[in-house]
Amino acid sequence: MPLQFSSDGTGLLAANADATLSWWDVRSRLKDRRINLGLKMNEVSVDVNGHNVLASSPESKTLAAGRTNGTVELWDLKTGRLTTTKSLGDGAVTWLRFSPSNKLLGAICANMLTIWDVVTGQHWVPIDQGASELAFSPDDKILAVDASDAAIRLWDLANSRELLALKGRTFAMKPLVFSLDAKLLAAGGVDNAVRLWDTSSGKPRVLRGHMAGVSSAAFLADGKTLVSRSTDIRLWDLEKEQELLSLKPALSIGFGKLLMSADGSAMAVETQPDSGYAGDILLLRAPPFEEIAARDKAKAAARVPIPIEN
Repeated sequence: MPLQFSSDGTGLLAANADATLSWWDVRSRLKDRRINLGLKMNEVSVDVNGHNVLASSPESKTLAAGRTNGTVELWDLKTGRLTTTKSLGDGAVTWLRFSPSNKLLGAICANMLTIWDVVTGQHWVPIDQGASELAFSPDDKILAVDASDAAIRLWDLANSRELLALKGRTFAMKPLVFSLDAKLLAAGGVDNAVRLWDTSSGKPRVLRGHMAGVSSAAFLADGKTLVSRSTDIRLWDLEKEQELLSLKPALSIGFGKLLMSADGSAMAVETQPDSGYAGDILLLRAPPFEEIAARDKAKAAARVPIPIEN
């Protein structure tokens, strides 16, 4: 199911299997309202993880739905009405993502990337090769594309030119995510690692520690911390390139999609479809970097060497 925090971090939008959406007040953790859409879920495309291809705008005003017939629909989340339909070609739509400004929508249909200006209605194809993943920088200036030639390409959206091709990509990188200042790009991989790239120099870094493939990542607002999701959740000190905290699921609950609020104060985690708790959303407080560091320092100071007996 798609999850989306509101821009101010106080609301969380979650899609339900019955084509309705629930709006949750993050502070009270109570469901505020339920929105009924006329979507036929059996006609909505699914991605490689079996999830329906849906995306909500950053301010949670518009929902985009990708269809199996190559069309994208825009729904007004206040009225529950269909407002726009756009045909992108033959084949199913397998990926959708809004830019942070709500102005642009990136869509992948039949492995080809299309950028759609939802204000003017214009659309264009920035690259002439296949794509499987995309991400917009927070300022809407850079587009990152996981291209079919085994490189992650950075594009200047305003001038329609390539800035850099990032090397060190492994098979099935997901998802691509920018830091708030757009200086770093992160992606998880099936090799159990998180990869980071400097978006100016292209220099790569690798964070290792997960015991399975990494399928979600997000930067905290402090710019010093990254959270990644595998079979567990780990927080990383980016300056020291070391693990700060590990959260392991209880009762064999598998972690699904992970999302961070814009202010970095909360994390929403979806439970895995094959979990006995499928459909639940875990809302977790994200401790500040200083609190994690202080806790880790106190824990280290409390360690007492254990004598070895012969």
